[in-house]
Amino acid sequence: MSAISIREQIIRAAEAAVNNGTPAGVPICVRTAMQPSEQDQLPAMTVFPFRQTTNNKATGRWGDIVTHDLYLRFVVYGAGDPADGVLDPILVWLTKTLAGQQFGGLANDTVEHEINWQYDEGTFQVAAAAVDFRVEYQTLRADATQTQ
Repeated sequence: MSAISIREQIIRAAEAAVNNGTPAGVPICVRTAMQPSEQDQLPAMTVFPFRQTTNNKATGRWGDIVTHDLYLRFVVYGAGDPADGVLDPILVWLTKTLAGQQFGGLANDTVEHEINWQYDEGTFQVAAAAVDFRVEYQTLRADATQTQ
């Protein structure tokens, strides 16, 4: 069995961070569930990686260390009047929880990148907000399971 990548460790740590001490009204975050099936399951929240870029800025083109930007997407689903207003306190809490996170030294920084809202076509009383966080981290060029 191979070792777990730094990327996977960061995803797990981000999920754990948002599930640690969630205040009333904030749903438990689950990994890679794309959408709750029933409105009575709302609010709901999921997290999954959706993009990563890699560059050589850490030590140059031939260096041993590369820097990655991992984009994690947290999707929050809610119902209410207005539904986007119901989502707002959860979005605020997510940013407070994740901004600046280094996940025990696995990452250099975590920054809120973008939020996109979607609404149910049949009713504006159901909404989803996709919050993207950019997590910068480093690994050895030849081993994604090792930091510098």
